[in-house]
Amino acid sequence: MVRYSGVLGVEEPHQSIPNLVVKLYCGDDTIQEVLWKNSSAPG
Repeated sequence: MVRYSGVLGVEEPHQSIPNLVVKLYCGDDTIQEVLWKNSSAPG
């Protein structure tokens, strides 16, 4: 297991995995944070 920002996650070091997939693999609020950062601000 690898620690990402204080959260335990799983990493596949021998495969080419996009950073987004690695973040989604960690089961916490990271998914919402990534979606929020990638979405355009209203107004």
